[in-house]
Amino acid sequence: MGIRLNQNPVVAVMSTRFLLLFLLCSCPTPSKDTGLGDTGIPPDDTESVDADGDGFGANQDCNDGNAAVNPAAAEICDGIDNDCDGRVDEDDAVDAATWYPDADADGYGDADAATKACVAPDGHIADGTDCDDSDASLNQDDADADGYSSCEGDCDDANAAFNPGASSDGPLSDYDCDGVISAGSLSLADYSFVGENSEDYAGVSVSSAGDVDGDGLDDLLVGASGNDDGGINAGKAYLLMP
Repeated sequence: MGIRLNQNPVVAVMSTRFLLLFLLCSCPTPSKDTGLGDTGIPPDDTESVDADGDGFGANQDCNDGNAAVNPAAAEICDGIDNDCDGRVDEDDAVDAATWYPDADADGYGDADAATKACVAPDGHIADGTDCDDSDASLNQDDADADGYSSCEGDCDDANAAFNPGASSDGPLSDYDCDGVISAGSLSLADYSFVGENSEDYAGVSVSSAGDVDGDGLDDLLVGASGNDDGGINAGKAYLLMP
């Protein structure tokens, strides 16, 4: 018995179209090249790349090869922009030193005008112990090593005998630097003398001769107006050098 074919042309065309549509739907979809590579990170998306693992991507981190350098780091005095603010070793660095102006150039600075900086500003020093930065003669230097400086009222820092701790003054010297010669009674003097002759009137006049012998102590001139060695009542003066 033979096979009878459907001769309806409309049915034949529809069957052919259905077959073609089925074949098209069954074909695999070609893969799309995303350009991400194996990492899945776009090669031009540097924000997500953190090479040094400090939590900041390369578009924020000024040195993505050093984890100690990033926008959250503290600035230190090392010649590097640690905090990525575009400045190096600024005054707010955590280890910035304290400097003091030395207006009178005596080697001692003014503590009331301190400033912080990694490098000393012009005219500034590390010492801030000056008691008067407008007067070079007043500072903490103790030249005569008597335990007192001019800041402590040492009136003669070239001679250790003159200082605020001296026990008493000399006949013509203010040893204790109080501005007053207060030797008191002459019985406290270290030395005494008697005139050469009766009626010479030795001691009728006394004055300072300055430091004649250069020992740092004032010397004394004592007058004897009645002395006759140079003629009757010619007078005489004695230089006493303690």
